[in-house]
Amino acid sequence: MNERRNVRSRNLTNGSMALSTRNSALPKRRELPDKHPQKVKKNKPKHIKYADLKYAPSIDFFSFMGLMAAAVILVLACVGYVKVYNEIKQTEIETRNLNTELNSIKIANDNIENTLYSNIDLENIRKTAIEKYGMVYPYENQVILYKGVTNGYVRQYGALKGNEDIGIIERILRLVNAR
Repeated sequence: MNERRNVRSRNLTNGSMALSTRNSALPKRRELPDKHPQKVKKNKPKHIKYADLKYAPSIDFFSFMGLMAAAVILVLACVGYVKVYNEIKQTEIETRNLNTELNSIKIANDNIENTLYSNIDLENIRKTAIEKYGMVYPYENQVILYKGVTNGYVRQYGALKGNEDIGIIERILRLVNAR
């Protein structure tokens, strides 16, 4: 059976009965116009070597000078920034050193003040004031209490109430009562 198929296929391709597309009964193929015409690919320009050109791209003198002036200004601004930054850092370091010195001086001052107050003999001062200078404690009517202002100061424009002149008899009586 394989032989018959081979023969048949041979006959179709090689004999008088061979089909030809040119002489076929099939209708001829019509060629339709392309809806999208093929785009012609343009070759990308290759890297241009300046040596091959008649005139190489260049910059004129004034543009070059403007570019150089801008570069100089930029460099000067950067240098100025660095100088100011260094000055600020130096000032911060000096401030820290001065604050450290201030704190150590405050501590030393507090220590000296504590030493002075601890060395004061209040009993000796009271005894000297009474014996040597004749000072006495005030009487009850001589002490006037008032509410003080929390901040600021107080001015006295006149005699305080209760400090009027007293007579000689009253003074003698007070001295006798004080002893």
